[in-house]
Amino acid sequence: MNEEYKRIRVSDLAQAAYCYRRSLIQCSKTRDYSDKNKSQAAIIGTKLHSIYSPYQSWEWLRLRSLIFMKYGSTITRKLDEDIVIAGQFDDLRCLYTKDGLRVSVVEIKTTPKKFLFRWQYDAAIFQLQMYIWILKPILKDLGYTLHTRHYIEVYSQKTRRLIKRIVVKEDPLIASRIDDILCAWEGVAGMRYPEEWVCKWCPKNIKTKCSRWVSTHGK
Repeated sequence: MNEEYKRIRVSDLAQAAYCYRRSLIQCSKTRDYSDKNKSQAAIIGTKLHSIYSPYQSWEWLRLRSLIFMKYGSTITRKLDEDIVIAGQFDDLRCLYTKDGLRVSVVEIKTTPKKFLFRWQYDAAIFQLQMYIWILKPILKDLGYTLHTRHYIEVYSQKTRRLIKRIVVKEDPLIASRIDDILCAWEGVAGMRYPEEWVCKWCPKNIKTKCSRWVSTHGK
């Protein structure tokens, strides 16, 4: 495996849910993360994430404190001996059920529009399922059990109100799915691309590095 891809960010890898090439470009060290290459919506979304304030129960505070003290703000899990998947989850929900305390993982998305595209939901679902995969052994180590339901919450950047909430379940084959993506990056399997109209929504700094876009539209 290329040295560049031995530590992979969840948010970058998640783009492979609809485009292997975009995910590969974002995981590359050549990716420019500066604000000058971000859309205004992306900058606003980052700021809203920083001020997102969920319901803070005592159990919620205790669990997050335990995770941060023992594992840090960036959580990781090894895919194999060489590759680490890393990221910062948005939120957790501690819910009391008939079977006891259960923990749901929550992924927060914001948008200036009234909706997200289907491919954006696909990436969000994949991202959340990777966080579930990373957090599962961590929560077990801390004495907690995952709920069977987890959530994606989409908020308006204009009103800050909840637009949509969808339920997501754990993917028991997530490690194999990640491995398939990495095999495609290495040329062992074919790259997967979305419909071309989806490509038009890619950020400029992704398009200029995408061989498919450049061959069709130029830089």
